[in-house]
Amino acid sequence: MTIAELRRVGLKVSSFLFAFGFSKGIAFAGPLLLSQLMAIEDYGAIEFGLSVGVVVSQIMSLGVTGAIPQMVLVRKDRKVLDILFFQTFVTGILSFLAAAVVQASGFGWPGTFACIAVAGAGAQITSSVYFRAKGWPYVIMLADNLSLYVFILVGFVILIGIGTPDTRSVSIGYGAVFTAVLVAAAGGLMVAVRPSFFAAYGEAISIGFFMMVNSIIYVGLANSSRILIGTFMSLEDVSLYSICFRLSASIILVHSIVVTAYFKKMYEGDPEWFDWFYTRCLAAMLTVAVVLVLAFDLFAGRLVSSWREQIPHLSVILPITCIQAIWWVSMSQIALRLDRALITRTATVWLGGCVALMVASLAILDAVGLLSLISASSVFAATLLLAVQIQLHLLRRSGVNLRRTRLAIWAPLLLAPAAFGFAG
Repeated sequence: MTIAELRRVGLKVSSFLFAFGFSKGIAFAGPLLLSQLMAIEDYGAIEFGLSVGVVVSQIMSLGVTGAIPQMVLVRKDRKVLDILFFQTFVTGILSFLAAAVVQASGFGWPGTFACIAVAGAGAQITSSVYFRAKGWPYVIMLADNLSLYVFILVGFVILIGIGTPDTRSVSIGYGAVFTAVLVAAAGGLMVAVRPSFFAAYGEAISIGFFMMVNSIIYVGLANSSRILIGTFMSLEDVSLYSICFRLSASIILVHSIVVTAYFKKMYEGDPEWFDWFYTRCLAAMLTVAVVLVLAFDLFAGRLVSSWREQIPHLSVILPITCIQAIWWVSMSQIALRLDRALITRTATVWLGGCVALMVASLAILDAVGLLSLISASSVFAATLLLAVQIQLHLLRRSGVNLRRTRLAIWAPLLLAPAAFGFAG
């Protein structure tokens, strides 16, 4: 390789890393900054709504978005834009109609925003899956967090132009942005639609429907926690939990970098290599978690200065959400081995049972008066551990024995004393 080629490769890699770091930095810091500017209930309402959007938009996709990679990459069908434009438009229209009904019924702006957020998440999913199928890495970074970026943008525009953002102003601004997206989707559909459109749309549903069910289960395990807290508890509790959830997301950065670099090897590598690889990833995530917990203990007064009276509470929840993040990443990585072993459908049924058990546990704790942020967070973490244990059991039954992983998966519990220590 010549010096000129090395420079080109170096420039390409460095520009990608900069863009990756910048996009993830905005997604990490933006919500934390806005949480300190908004009223605690308003921020909780926004986090609740964004989570609702992610889950409901997956259901409304009917599996269409999950089918796009196979249609583009395997079947070489390059004409999928009409399907994606249609899906974006239908999801958006139904979401805005639901928002109008909620607002007219007097349920308030939190419910209205949750409905509008479904439109945002729907546009996010369709754009992300299309750009991934096309292999456009820089645009993927924007598409993957589109709904969140719009919230951040709208929040700071309101802050500069009007004053402190609240649920009402964010709902209106966020809705205006995605109204424009729906108009663009309608225009794109009129241009791109094929004569046999509904046959192609039906085929996409048939290909992707089970993928959607599988995706909903994983999304339910990973992203339903804020919805459940908002359902069983208060919007203030959603805010407190969301701060810890966002901070813990820095652990998932390790996963993002690893998957970007080693995805093919993680899928194709032999079990011994994966076993070795996972334990090192776990060590890196644990290191990040320990640094995060210690840094929060030292600098929480500056990081969440508007919520000083809540810092002791946050210090208890953060180690638990770090454990959740590590086990969620573990579940995602081990899922690749399930795919390779062709036992994803069996795993999905069992993981669906985990979601049901999680909801039932929260309902029981609520009924006996023992539900708190600590107990709820512990239930979320325990559910993820159970899900990972089920994955490992199914793999072992299929002849894939990940011995190191089965032992290492318990290591995140080393963070538990930090939570109990702060609680004490």
